[in-house]
Amino acid sequence: MKKLGLAVALAVSMSTAWARDVSQLSDPIVAYAGVIGKNADALELTPEQRQKHQDWVATAQPKRMALEDRVIAARTELRDMINSGAPKAKRMKLARQIGTMESQLLMLRSNCTDYWRRELTSAQFEKLLSLSQIKP
Repeated sequence: MKKLGLAVALAVSMSTAWARDVSQLSDPIVAYAGVIGKNADALELTPEQRQKHQDWVATAQPKRMALEDRVIAARTELRDMINSGAPKAKRMKLARQIGTMESQLLMLRSNCTDYWRRELTSAQFEKLLSLSQIKP
């Protein structure tokens, strides 16, 4: 019976490791690349803008996701440290690292917005904000 319990625990942990659960991360303040992709026609993107969007997603998204994965792993490590009673100084050090990475995530989104503010016309950017239900 003990072996069955261990097998079930292992299976559950493996299934959660494969799923990319970003619910542990802070909500993004802004997230426009997906809105642009879903609303390219409504935004009346030019062929050049559509290509820039494809290029942006192909390069920026993997960088963001890699950082998100590092934050998730660090939060998991911190949770384990808290639960196991690791020294407070070590927990504090990791908590600071998580804070730094969370700030980096926020700035990646901010940089994305700066990029699209430059690449879209003023009217397109205003429409993007409207589609996102964000007031300028």
